[in-house]
Formats: sequence, structure tokens, C-alpha cells
Amino acid sequence: MREYKLPRKTLILWQCRSLAIGILLALLCSYFYFELKPFLIVLLIIAILFVLFTFLYLPLYFKSCKIRRTRDAVIIRSGVIFKNSHILPFSRLIYTQTLVTPLAKILKLKAITLKAARSTIIVPEMSAEDADCLLTLLANGDEE
Repeated sequence: MREYKLPRKTLILWQCRSLAIGILLALLCSYFYFELKPFLIVLLIIAILFVLFTFLYLPLYFKSCKIRRTRDAVIIRSGVIFKNSHILPFSRLIYTQTLVTPLAKILKLKAITLKAARSTIIVPEMSAEDADCLLTLLANGDEE
């Protein structure tokens, strides 16, 4: 059995993404602020929500995320408010895929998609070495 933890760079990647979206929404609201004054309240609410999400929720979520490979399954546990456990037996695994965005490539991170007959599980970005190791183990079916 092997357990994988998400590196700190994953948190940094998602914080950058969240802040970029928050800045775009703030710019959009500030553009409409000149047309309609109530958009200042919307801008303030969006700013507070994005700061809370980026600096409170994301660190807690990525700290709670655990990926474990057992002899016959992959188990992914995560969640802050609502706890989720995904157990994907290898017998149901049909397809695996990696996803690398340009920013993730700079940080040397890869996301993994595991597809089964009726479900798809996306493993958040983990280090490229851990992702390649997990994919190799899934392809070979060998235990370490």
C-alpha cells in the first residue's frame, strides 16, 4: 500500500487560479460600477468570498486530500465540510489520463483522470514523479 500526499505547490497553483478568476470578476464589476453604483456592493462581496476561498478553504481542502493505492484499488479521500471517499477497484478501471496545464508544467505538477464504466475521478495535481509512479503502478498492476 502506498499513500500519496499533495505537495504545497498544488495549493499555490490553485491559489493563483482562484486569484486570477477573482481579479477578472473584480475588473468586470468595476467596469459596471461606472454604469450602476450597486455593483460596488457586489464587488465587495466577491472580494470577500474569493479571499476566504483562496486563503481559508483551499489550504484545508488540500490538506485533507489523501490518495492511497492498495493491492486492488485506488482510494481517494478529501473534503472539508463534506467528506468524500472514492474507491476505484482496478477491475473497473478502464482508462487513465494525465492533464498538465502550462502553469502546472512550470511547477512540475500533473493531474490524473481515472475513468471507470460509469464514473470519472479526477485526482488533483500531484508532483510529476508521484503521478508517473502511480500511472506506472496502475498500468503494471504490480505492488511495490
